[in-house]
Amino acid sequence: MENTLIFNQYDMVISFTEDAINAELKKLAYEGTIKQEIVLYRVLNAQGIYDYTIANSNSDVPQGAEYIDGMVIPGIRIDHSGSNVVLVLNFISGKGYFADKNGFGPLAKLQEYNMSNWKYGFNVNLDLTSYKDDGTHKPSPAVEQQLKNFNAGNLSIDCLFLDFVSSDLKTTIPAETSCPAEMIEFMSFYFMHLNSTGNPYILGYSANASGSSSFSQDVPPQLKPVGTDYTMFSDPNYPGLSNLNYTLVTQGGHGAISGSPATLDSNWFNQNSAPAGKMIISSQCLLEALILRPFYNNLQQQTIAQVSQHVNVGAGNSYDAAKSVQGNAWSFNISNVSDGDDQYVNNFAVVLQNAGGVISLEFNGGVHIYKEVSKNCFFCTARAHASADIQWKGVVNISIANGQLQLNKSFNITGQNSDHDTNSCADAFSWMGAIIGGILDVFTFWTDNGMFSNLLSDALSINLPGIGDLTIGLDNFSNSINNMVLTPTGSKYNLSTSGNSPAIDQKGDIYLDLSLN
Repeated sequence: MENTLIFNQYDMVISFTEDAINAELKKLAYEGTIKQEIVLYRVLNAQGIYDYTIANSNSDVPQGAEYIDGMVIPGIRIDHSGSNVVLVLNFISGKGYFADKNGFGPLAKLQEYNMSNWKYGFNVNLDLTSYKDDGTHKPSPAVEQQLKNFNAGNLSIDCLFLDFVSSDLKTTIPAETSCPAEMIEFMSFYFMHLNSTGNPYILGYSANASGSSSFSQDVPPQLKPVGTDYTMFSDPNYPGLSNLNYTLVTQGGHGAISGSPATLDSNWFNQNSAPAGKMIISSQCLLEALILRPFYNNLQQQTIAQVSQHVNVGAGNSYDAAKSVQGNAWSFNISNVSDGDDQYVNNFAVVLQNAGGVISLEFNGGVHIYKEVSKNCFFCTARAHASADIQWKGVVNISIANGQLQLNKSFNITGQNSDHDTNSCADAFSWMGAIIGGILDVFTFWTDNGMFSNLLSDALSINLPGIGDLTIGLDNFSNSINNMVLTPTGSKYNLSTSGNSPAIDQKGDIYLDLSLN
């Protein structure tokens, strides 16, 4: 599936590389947040069934018991695109003591194994929509919260390892598992133990949002997530750039999750530009919802408010009916009444450009109004007409400065012309002159002291209900990223600028790099 088709179901994607996630998990281990040492032993009970016990140290292990005492660093591998991620425990040192297979019962001797370079990996399905409360594939409370009531505290890497209930812990991934069969039995117990103690997270660790974990109430609804799921992309050429993608629906976008995210077919990242993370926002939720659609509506309403007083025409097309897209050029035909006595043509185009870390929206448009009046008299036909034409251009630049999305705009008139005429028969009718004068008054008002330029600029002074100006909403959204995008260590990500951030594609989807504080 072409990556951007994911926006047919979702509104935003937040993507982390495999390397970035593993670096954070390694940091947790080295800092001691994740307990690196695993001491686990087992003994046969009276029924001939193994009882497993987690110990604090090997001194707590009963004599003769099989046990492991290893130092581990957790990691993930994204070996296939889709809904699964491989959880891998990498043992860097330690000893394992398992019964010699040549012995039996009390006579069996313990055989020592060097656990260095042992690996244990198994699949975890992260497709939250696949969970069904049917007793066999039941979501944990944390998963249910994620599905039904998303908040910023959900969006952290602990969500990767939400639920082992439905995982087959004895079915390992051969490419990511290198250890004796006994070790597989030990580790399957270990993870089942974590789940039974109410902590299904990796090695007993659950990352929590630091500080406030709720989204700012002043974030535009189109950018406020209300549900999330996951999809993985595996890059066979650059495995470290394989990525896990949070797929988000927003309050003002799709509103609710409608199904599992499709599998991506290309990498958001490349080997020449690999930030820790990326955020991709659909055109419907930023470019169109917060910039182009409000600009269109404001320009249409403000223009027709003056034109309709003198020309008998309607407001024109809706935004969706007016829009046409060809490549990176988006055209909008507000009105195209170009024949008859009452004419009103109003259209503009926007070219989406990338300029090395700046998104440039290049506007170019024009307005034409025309009015003709006539009256049949006994000896002649009185005719009078007036027309006014204005051409304009503008640019809206979107950039990142100090971790904040910035929006700058400028508009100006590039051409203007007016014309009017009456025949000699019409000179006797003063009311004709008043009608024609009205058209010229509109033209004079627009062109005098840059009033039409101000009208265009005001059309981009977009007010968000309950928030204020668009720039306030974008500032609040930028600030909310600090709380909603968290790594396992609790480190925060900020929007960062680069030659590819921000950037826009021909569909209007916006790409933002994320850097680690």
